[in-house]
This record gives sequence, structure tokens and C-alpha cells, in this order.
Amino acid sequence: MAQLDAFTDFNLDDHRNHLANAIRHTLLAPSKCFRGLLVCATQTLFSDDTNAIIPVACAIEMLHTGSLIYDDLPCMDNDTLRRGKACCHCVFGEDIAILAAYTLQCYAYEILNQPMAVEPKNQLAMMHFISQACGIHGIAGGQALDLIQARSPEKISPVETIHNLKTGATIVACVCIPAILHGADAQTRTALKHVGNHLGLLFQIVDDILDVTAESETLGKTANKDTEQNKFTYISELGLDGAKTEALRHAQSAKDHLDTLNQPHNLLYGFIDWAQTRIH
Repeated sequence: MAQLDAFTDFNLDDHRNHLANAIRHTLLAPSKCFRGLLVCATQTLFSDDTNAIIPVACAIEMLHTGSLIYDDLPCMDNDTLRRGKACCHCVFGEDIAILAAYTLQCYAYEILNQPMAVEPKNQLAMMHFISQACGIHGIAGGQALDLIQARSPEKISPVETIHNLKTGATIVACVCIPAILHGADAQTRTALKHVGNHLGLLFQIVDDILDVTAESETLGKTANKDTEQNKFTYISELGLDGAKTEALRHAQSAKDHLDTLNQPHNLLYGFIDWAQTRIH
């Protein structure tokens, strides 16, 4: 994704280059780019021009990467390993890491604000949808519930609610963005929203499973972290076998909703299969 390399073109003084290097450290590290690729895959339902959606896909990756930098901070999940490398704050300090995440978010919206070959009202609707997915009704709200639940001996919110907000909201946005930009009908948007909901939960359930079954070297992040931090997960709620059953259910539900679009060869089926069987 060419947009992700924009930071290599920075011509700044040494102090701001330190910030740019912190941004590059996580943004350009080897990653799945699942969300950005998901935007591109959904675009193919509406257009053969995937190049047109790449800036939006890159902006989504920037927002996601910023959320990961925040997520790893000592005051949050207090992690040290991300994408196979030391977390941003471990290398550059908490202050620069926070500024890196903040800058990524600002730059993402700068990209989303650029003129696009779509109806302006659709572009505004897309930006509103993404903002909702990142705020109290998405990542931020889910992280707040996740942190509070880890410190509480009592169940304060269903695990599905936490996962829907913290992980699922942005995945729903990825699947819905192309539909919004192309002015798709309500039935199509609703079907894709359901696909995104189930795919988001599937993705996070598999994350929960891998946390207890995979090694840190494979994951690229610290294994068994959820257990150590008393996180509320599908494993703690249903056990390993129950979590695997729930993953299968959400994979099938996502495909069932995808079937209603009557496009049997679209790329999203492959994304569902990959999310279910991935090993990292």
C-alpha cells in the first residue's frame, strides 16, 4: 500500500523525525493488513477499480495501528511485543508513542478528507461511520469496558458486547465503507453489516483461542496475555471447546448473510475462511 510509505518522505528536523520513526516502527512493521484488505475486497462487489479505494484502506490501517499503540501502553494492556517487534512505547517512550498514535489518527482523517470520485454526501457518511467505529460506540468504548471488566470480580458486560465494540466495530466499518461510498441500497448495506458483525466476532474469538494455543513467536505478540490480565474472553466464558464452536457458528452466519447478496464468487468468502483458520 503506497500510502503507508508516505512517512518515508518526511523531511523534518531531527526531533520530529524521531516521531516519524516511531510511526514507521509500528505502521510499517509486518502485519496482516486485514482491515485494509477487507475494504479492498468489499470494493470488488461494487467496482472493478480497487485503486480508488486504496487511500481509504490505508487510512483504516493507520487508525487501527494508532489504536494498537494506545492498546499496548502500560496504562492499558501493558504489552511489550507487537507485530513481532518491541512495542512502540518500549522503543521510543510512552510520550512519543502517544504522539505517534495521535498523528496516525490525524493523518488518517486527512486522507479521508481528500476529494473522491463519489457523491460528497456519501463521503461524509463514510467518515461519520468510521468515527463512530473509533469512539465510544467502537474501539474506545470497548477498550474502556475491557479494562474495567479486568479489574472487576463481577461481570459488568457480556463478552460479545466488549468484542463487538473493541474489535467488531472497525471490521463492520471495513465491510460497509464501499457500500456507503457507492450509495448501495438499504438491503445490501444491512446484509453487509451483518456480515461484518459476525466476521468481527469470529476474528476476535479466534484471537482469544490463539492467545492460549499459540506461541508468542507465531502470534507476533505476547501469548497468554489475556489470562495473565484476567481479561474477559470467550475462553474464560465458554472454555476452549465452546469458543471453537462459537467461532464456527459466526463463520457460518457471516456466509449465510453473504449468500443473500447473490454473488457466490466474491472475495469475502475467502476472508471468512481465513479468519476462521488463521494461526496468527
